[in-house]
Amino acid sequence: MGKWASEQERQSALGVLGVWEFKERIPSLLKLLTPLKTFTLWALILALSVTIVLAQDQLVLLSPHWEGIRIEFDEAFRKQYKQDTGRDVEMKWLDVGGTSDILKFIRSEFKNKASGIRIDLFFGGGTEPYTELKKLGLLERYRVPDEILGKLAPTIGGVPLYDTDYSWYAVTMAGFGIIYNKVVLKWLGLPEPKTWEDLARPELFTWVASADPGKSGSVHMAYEIILQAYGWQRGWQIIIALGANVRGFSGYASRTPKDVAVGEVAYGLAIDSHA
Repeated sequence: MGKWASEQERQSALGVLGVWEFKERIPSLLKLLTPLKTFTLWALILALSVTIVLAQDQLVLLSPHWEGIRIEFDEAFRKQYKQDTGRDVEMKWLDVGGTSDILKFIRSEFKNKASGIRIDLFFGGGTEPYTELKKLGLLERYRVPDEILGKLAPTIGGVPLYDTDYSWYAVTMAGFGIIYNKVVLKWLGLPEPKTWEDLARPELFTWVASADPGKSGSVHMAYEIILQAYGWQRGWQIIIALGANVRGFSGYASRTPKDVAVGEVAYGLAIDSHA
C-alpha cells in the first residue's frame, strides 16, 4: 500500500466509510458502482471490509489451552468488554504448541523484534513460564484495579497467585489429580487410585498416561505438587516409579484424558478442566 500524505489524511480516508456510515450509504454506493466491472466492485467491497475489521478492537493471545477453555474465556471476555466499553473486540488465539513451545516462540520472536512482538497476552501453563519470562525482562507490568487485586490472596499453599511487580496474574484455580477408567480397571483387576503414590505400583506398568512435563506447564506443576506433598526424597522415588509405568509421554496435557476415556490406558495425570 502507498503512504498517506499525513496521518490526518489517513484517518480521514479510513473514516469516510466507517461501520455506521457504510451501512447507510450502501444504496447510493451500489448506484455509483453499477457501471463498474464486477472485479472492481468486489475489490472495493473487500477493501471496505478490511477497513471495518481494522476498526475493531483486537486482543492477540498465545495459549496452550484446548478449544473448550478458549471458548469459555473468549465468550465471557467479549461480553464483559462490550458491557464496559460499548465496543466489540476480536479475540485472536495463536496456537504454536504447548507451554515449552510457546516459550521458545516468544524468545525467538524477541530476538528478531526487540521492540515488541505484537502479542498482548500469554494465557495458561502454570507459574514457571512467567517467572522465566520475567527474568528475561519480556513481560509488561500492569497493576489490576484494587477492587480485583484485593480479592486475590498473595499465595495459596506457598504458591504465588500473582507477581509482586504485577507482571503476571493467576487467572483461575485448577485442581490436579488422577483420571481413571473404571471399565478398564475392572477388566484388568486393577485398584482405584487414592493417592499419587498409587500410580507408582508395579502392576500398573504401561497403564499410566502423562504429558511430558518438559512440554506441558500443567503436568510440570503436577510433578511439583508430588514433591511438595511427599518431600524431596520420597517425592522423587514416586515420580521415577510413576514415570516407569507411563506408556508414553505426549506433548499435550489434554491428550491424557482422551486416552484414558477410550481405554488406551487406565490412569492419567490431569487437571480438572481437561478431565
